[in-house]
Amino acid sequence: MKLLNEDVNSLYVVDEAVEFLDTREYIIYQKIFNDALYRFDKKYNNVDRLEGNFTLVQKPSTNPDYVYTIGGKGDDNFFSVLSASLFSVKFFCEAKYGLSVCGYDDFVVFSKRKAILCVAIEKDEVRWEHDFTTSDVREVFGISGDCVIVQLKDNTLLGLDLNSGETLWQLPDSPLWYSKHPVTGKLLGLSYLKYEEIDPVKGERILRLDLEKEFKDAGVLLDRSVHTLNEHGMFFSSDYPYPCKFGRFDIEQKKIDFVHTMDLPKGVSPYAPIFHNGRYYIRDTEKNLHIYEQS
Repeated sequence: MKLLNEDVNSLYVVDEAVEFLDTREYIIYQKIFNDALYRFDKKYNNVDRLEGNFTLVQKPSTNPDYVYTIGGKGDDNFFSVLSASLFSVKFFCEAKYGLSVCGYDDFVVFSKRKAILCVAIEKDEVRWEHDFTTSDVREVFGISGDCVIVQLKDNTLLGLDLNSGETLWQLPDSPLWYSKHPVTGKLLGLSYLKYEEIDPVKGERILRLDLEKEFKDAGVLLDRSVHTLNEHGMFFSSDYPYPCKFGRFDIEQKKIDFVHTMDLPKGVSPYAPIFHNGRYYIRDTEKNLHIYEQS
């Protein structure tokens, strides 16, 4: 599988990788989920192996040395923070049920079913814990300023204070998958044939659009999490209805910019596209990387 190294704009090749994370100095990857991790050193061009039941979490920290993983079997899960430079575990926590995580500098925020915890990694101590009584945690989307963005399974979106864990705001009826715009800081959601914009400081929904007709006319049924966001727009993929497609949603014009049909056999699905330097990089479930040039 070919991996994109954005720092030097070149391609490294790692055989049979199913997941990877590109840091400043290394590519951390794995060949099998819930198994060993590998570290590719870009400078010295060598590979190290770390034994364990790891699964990489695709949420880079603002600290480039931190790599997040989850693992375990069934409901007996664990969460850990690895040092990319040392290639060893810095923080480990046993946890039942699903986990979601995001990081900021030397702090990490993660979920444990009906609770959110904030941990100081270097001190190995819990800064705060916020318990929920009405619903389980679905996702920790990230940190905007001093606000941790959390979504519950009852579709409530909340903002928690990064320093104390106290609730700053909450928005019911928020079922989408939200990403923070790198320039405006707004939370943008695109899924279930809808588009939303949310102010994460005030906790106010700025815009909600119904895009059902536009996406159906384009032959696309968008899932919750098959899109990525950068300053150029929102890039999505779809495996239903067949054939598979990917495209771009223009967040300025609030409409689909283009849709491209992929040559994939039935049963093979594309992951969310990554746009970089005029190219689209799309992995599929058969471990292939498809690269498209922007026309």
